[in-house]
This record gives sequence, structure tokens and C-alpha cells, in this order.
Amino acid sequence: EARIGLAYTSGGVLTVENLSDVPALMLHFQALRRDGSRILPSFWSDNYIHLMPGEKRTLNFRTQGEEKAATVQVSGFNLSAVSFQIP
Repeated sequence: EARIGLAYTSGGVLTVENLSDVPALMLHFQALRRDGSRILPSFWSDNYIHLMPGEKRTLNFRTQGEEKAATVQVSGFNLSAVSFQIP
């Protein structure tokens, strides 16, 4: 199973890194409200991505003004869902 690291920078910039020895496949990013419901619409610069071991990718996302209350959830083919609270 893959492991990832997530880092958020202000302005809807998210950096994801593959921390494992195996490729992280079909990573899917979603923005969620605190109650777990999806924030729609949400716009991502990329989605359903693959990361090789040690690879990093920076993504931009935006919603209709709800970024500050959002949780980013990432799941994938060989990754259990990981959540990251936007500070």
C-alpha cells in the first residue's frame, strides 16, 4: 500500500508526495465540509494522478469560498483514504 504526505500553502495550493516504495496509483482529490459532505463545485488543476516513489506534485484547487473550512480527502487504487484539514 502507498503512503503519501500532504502540505497546504495558502491560496489553495496543495503539495502531495509519495512517501512509499511503490507507485501511488489513481490518486483522487476531493474537498469536503466538516460534516463530510462534498464541496461542489470544486476545481482542481489535476486529479486521478499517479506518483512514483519519492515524486512530488503541486495541485491548485478552489471552491466557492469554502477552502478555509475544507478537508481535503485523497484516496487511490492502492491508498486508503487520507484526510487533511485546511488550516
